[in-house]
Amino acid sequence: MKTKYLSIIMILVLVASVALYNTQTSKNYLPDMKEMAGKGTGMNLISGHIYAVTKNGQVIGYFDLQSAIGYAGPVDVIVFVDKDGLVKNVKIVRQIETPSFFNRVIAKGFVKQFIDKKANSPFELGQDLDAITNATYTSRAIAQAVSKASHNIAVTQLKMEVPKTVGFNMPLQDYLVLVLLLGVFIVQKLKWSKLRYLTLLAGFLLIGFWQKSLLSLGDFSSVLAGNISWFNPPFWIILLIGVLFLILITGHNLYCFWLCPYGALSELLAVLGKFGRLNYKPCKESVKRFSSLRLLLAWGALVFAFLMNNPSISSYEIFAPLFAWEGTSAQWLLLPIMLFACVFIFRFWCHFFCPVGGILDYLVKCRRSWVKWLKNILRKNKLDQPKTIKQLNQSSAAQSGQEQA
Repeated sequence: MKTKYLSIIMILVLVASVALYNTQTSKNYLPDMKEMAGKGTGMNLISGHIYAVTKNGQVIGYFDLQSAIGYAGPVDVIVFVDKDGLVKNVKIVRQIETPSFFNRVIAKGFVKQFIDKKANSPFELGQDLDAITNATYTSRAIAQAVSKASHNIAVTQLKMEVPKTVGFNMPLQDYLVLVLLLGVFIVQKLKWSKLRYLTLLAGFLLIGFWQKSLLSLGDFSSVLAGNISWFNPPFWIILLIGVLFLILITGHNLYCFWLCPYGALSELLAVLGKFGRLNYKPCKESVKRFSSLRLLLAWGALVFAFLMNNPSISSYEIFAPLFAWEGTSAQWLLLPIMLFACVFIFRFWCHFFCPVGGILDYLVKCRRSWVKWLKNILRKNKLDQPKTIKQLNQSSAAQSGQEQA
């Protein structure tokens, strides 16, 4: 009973932190625009976030503020287009992307590609812009925000024609992950457990090596904050929805033991330890005892991130350095320690520290509790139904007796 009340309190605290994050007032970016325009210039609001910039009484250009969804959430960008229709300045004024990936985009000079381009340019990765390796989502979000602002100015102020917006496009990797999820469901349902190693290998290649998009705590924080794009959603959204759907229909956490790339690597290291007779597999009681630790760490990281108004900092997994070669100093330090521990203790990180595993296992527990509750309700209704009919018959017989009397 105490555990139940504690869970309710933790959920309420998390909901309150998310609500506080969503009620934060938006920043006034006019000072940023004035700084970008320089001294001796004036600003006149035209409509929305479009400002005309004047100097000596003459319009010299226009500012616009637009936003697009990156990997972790919105990226707000201010764009200045001169009167000749050229992009002259771009400033990212707000973002909550993973710091290592965002810093990589800036360090590689991605923003400089926009300077002196026509305001009606496509601004498409692979067409007139070069994406930054291992930071595609962040690169695309910046490009989309610049495109929105530039095209808005081009159409409304400069009367320029802009390219048509590309419709819904589902890339190959999204289809492949859906096929993989379906395959896992079928294999698990038919109890072909030996094929689990094949699905782990497929997950390692597709999710880890190719897409570098393992499920992370940052993904859950983005969903809770509403910082996701349902139009052309990123790969991790497709994966997360698929994993949650499998939990709903099977009552099992199939991601961790059938798909997770890090889990696959952990089991490979455990095989090496087994050959050397160094491996220890934790008993179920130990895993159960520490499962609450994983959930507590995840809860604490989420609440802290929302209170700090930056959901992306909630992630503390060690996946990024392993697959994307990007990460914090702490992640680089923890990675070899956790990998070395996997040789001796089966799935050491997974069983005792992984926040994603903790959340998915908790959702499995909730799903099973709900199913059990529903079955009890249906069973109770079936048991009560004959009694109700019997009572109705008795009542009817009593009424007949009264009429005869």
